[in-house]
Amino acid sequence: MTPDDLRARLARLGYQLNKGSALGDVDGQAPSLRLRPSHGWRGDYPIERVVDGRYVPTPYGPCFVAERVHPMGHLHGAHRLEEALEAEPEVLDWLGGSLHGAGLDLSRFAFLDTETTGLAGGTGTYAFLIGLGFFDRGRFVVRQIFMGDYDAEEAVLHTLAEALKPLRGVVTFNGKVFDLPLLEARYQIHRQPFPVRDLPHLDLLFPARRLWRGRLESCALSCLETEILGVDRERDVPGWLIPSLYFGYLRSGDARPLADVFEHNRQDILSLATLSARLARQYADPFHPSVEDPRDLLSLGSVFERLGMPERAVPCYERAAELARHETLRGSAMLRLASLYKRLRMRDDAIDVWGRLSTAGQGFSLVACLEMAKHYEHVARDYRQAERLTLQALSVLELRAARLEPWRVERERRELERRLVRLRRKLNRSPR
Repeated sequence: MTPDDLRARLARLGYQLNKGSALGDVDGQAPSLRLRPSHGWRGDYPIERVVDGRYVPTPYGPCFVAERVHPMGHLHGAHRLEEALEAEPEVLDWLGGSLHGAGLDLSRFAFLDTETTGLAGGTGTYAFLIGLGFFDRGRFVVRQIFMGDYDAEEAVLHTLAEALKPLRGVVTFNGKVFDLPLLEARYQIHRQPFPVRDLPHLDLLFPARRLWRGRLESCALSCLETEILGVDRERDVPGWLIPSLYFGYLRSGDARPLADVFEHNRQDILSLATLSARLARQYADPFHPSVEDPRDLLSLGSVFERLGMPERAVPCYERAAELARHETLRGSAMLRLASLYKRLRMRDDAIDVWGRLSTAGQGFSLVACLEMAKHYEHVARDYRQAERLTLQALSVLELRAARLEPWRVERERRELERRLVRLRRKLNRSPR
């Protein structure tokens, strides 16, 4: 088959060669094909006719960039964009799960979100739309960088790197797992340096999960928008549909369906800004009436405990136990509070909480009795009291065994019986 025959066959199938390409005569390299109709890849509705933007020059060819400016007081759901700037660097460190004092400052961060050709990742997945939101001279700018075709990827990556140069960090949602590894792979393929590698990165998915998973079925961004941020998206394109809309554009050159994709990406970026504000506010002041919830307080107590901040964890647990109406939630808060008191050597406070829990129901009274028995055996050396509490724990265990299969409590029964034998041995040795 001659090159002209191949060109004709490709044209009948609806494909055409890139302009200036030759068949089999460029150092043995395969020709580059565009997935475009032969009647002209730009079509009647090119992207610049559908989305307000322009082509910017790069060393790798032109790149389409759309930009939209929002006032600082722009209301997205229940929050203004400027609230993100109120977040203290110390609190942002807590969101990132550390106390290392990285000095995060959202006024110089990019809120980054990508739209891709697939959700599984891998080297065959492209980021065809990369959105950046950032604060600039009293405004919030959303800049969207679009890959009009596969051979425009280098121009897109170069444009992104240039946009990130004046910024000092990135904020994403699940970017640690998806967005940033995907972008890094694309930069590696084109042998370009990855511009985000050395920048601080705040992934909001993880602090959101740590805070709200106790009361939300899902911590997906769409769920957080509805349940936490008060955002109601009308006519939003679902994420699973976005890759097929892009592929449809590649085949037809008709960019009209992509207008909704650009809007979806813009909304995501606005949500990143307001979600960071809401998270920082609740981490900083968990007792504010507008956000106070016993389930959130219980979660935040755990967060502060892991961060080594018991002075913040204790009041969260105390307030959660005070506000909780459900017995299970209240008991969980009291157990964590007593355990933390014990670690802080606040033994009297721990005994007081365990004492209240010992009559709170089988689920908590067993643990409470056992913890008090340990205290009276090893700390107070009151073996008679420890024996009484161990017997109480055994009684609770037998009640549980009556409701469940007896074998489920066998190990706990053996441990309590061994404790009881040891205590009675100590009682026999101790002076009357």
